[in-house]
Amino acid sequence: MAPGAFDVFSALLIERSGFDAVYLGGYSVAHSAYGLPDAGLVGPMEFIEVARRLVSQLSIPLIMDLDDGGGGPRSVYRAVSAAADAGVAAVQIEDSDLSAGKHLPGREIQLKSMDIAVANIESAVRARHRSDIVVIARTDALHDRGIEDAVDRSNAFLNVGADMVYAPYLNKNLIDAFVGRVNGPVMHTFGGETEHRPSGQDLRIATAAGVRLVAYPANTLWAAHRAVARLLDELKATMTVPVEGYEAGTMEWFAQVVRLSDWFPELEASE
Repeated sequence: MAPGAFDVFSALLIERSGFDAVYLGGYSVAHSAYGLPDAGLVGPMEFIEVARRLVSQLSIPLIMDLDDGGGGPRSVYRAVSAAADAGVAAVQIEDSDLSAGKHLPGREIQLKSMDIAVANIESAVRARHRSDIVVIARTDALHDRGIEDAVDRSNAFLNVGADMVYAPYLNKNLIDAFVGRVNGPVMHTFGGETEHRPSGQDLRIATAAGVRLVAYPANTLWAAHRAVARLLDELKATMTVPVEGYEAGTMEWFAQVVRLSDWFPELEASE
């Protein structure tokens, strides 16, 4: 399991909670780090700059979303190389054509041609020569084209060296069929709010189907930002800071999360 982080502090909380990996999604980075919609507006190098800050403080692996890696094979090669140099453990490259915007309401998702999508994954795989970074190939074919196209694209990506594949919008009625027909490891995500990715799906369904990695890309972002919005609404309405939800918000707790004693060991010795 890899819960999603949206900044360094949320990543440290994931590590502190005992999880084995952190997922850094493009949706979370676009919204939290740049205040932009997740519509192809943030480039791969901007994503990697955020990832670099997380890696510098984590002792568990970081899996990061690189969208389409910049569009073409050379851009993908550069982006994956830079992610590897930043210490990222795994990158996710998708086959959506982001030149027309990404996942815009009411619009069909545009996919890159099979040839370009495969070439991009080949470039990502070639970029591993400097590290053992894992390449996760994502296809959005399931959204508008169906499971046949999603399976075909996933197997094509695996055939050129992808380590794992991911098909969002895969619901519990399709997961067995997809995993059973794909010739390699599958990643799955939970926590979406569309009819294709309903919240509340059971982790056991995925693991029973043979899914190897489960990520929760934006749940921490939603929880944190909704909590902040509620606090601000109450503060505006009552001019009082609510007490509820502050049980863990002590200076001591924050100091533990950011490992203050690593910087000032004499503080730990004096306790």
